[in-house]
Amino acid sequence: MGFISDLKIMYHLVCAKNTGTNHEQRLENFYSSQMNHYDDFRRRLLHGREQMMGLLPLETGANLIDMGGGTGNNIEALAPRLNSINSVTIVDLCESLLNVAKKRIENLLPGTSAPMEIPHEKLDPETLTRVIEEIVTREGTEYGDRVFDLQEKVAQASEMLRSRKAVLLFDPDTESLNIVVR
Repeated sequence: MGFISDLKIMYHLVCAKNTGTNHEQRLENFYSSQMNHYDDFRRRLLHGREQMMGLLPLETGANLIDMGGGTGNNIEALAPRLNSINSVTIVDLCESLLNVAKKRIENLLPGTSAPMEIPHEKLDPETLTRVIEEIVTREGTEYGDRVFDLQEKVAQASEMLRSRKAVLLFDPDTESLNIVVR
């Protein structure tokens, strides 16, 4: 990173007016113009981040969520150990930084956008019922000629999951849960 890039970032840190009607817009306005140099500048400010991430215990099959994950730099620090985990999700309010993170993760883990099965039996029964209710009442859900009430739809879907004729899948691209017949 060059001196000019450092000056631009320091300008945004100290002088730039941070405008927006809500927190998300203010973050986007603040970070969007510095996203390409964000990591390098902060790497020099936040010594020890890579070492700290290297000490993070990762269980095999874990689902990793990085809250406020920005550009995904923390996940990149875990790259040598990512092959043992099930999924990576980065949460951040700043769309510009998330776009950088998405590209970074796609390079690190090709195919991470594949839907993942959610073990329905591990969900709290009430939560599972609410999830099923949301799915079976979606616009465009068809049940043929017969009209079923909500309880019947939930019972049918629950039985399909219980008998393993269907699975509950989370699609990270659409951020949606679906019941899919095997």
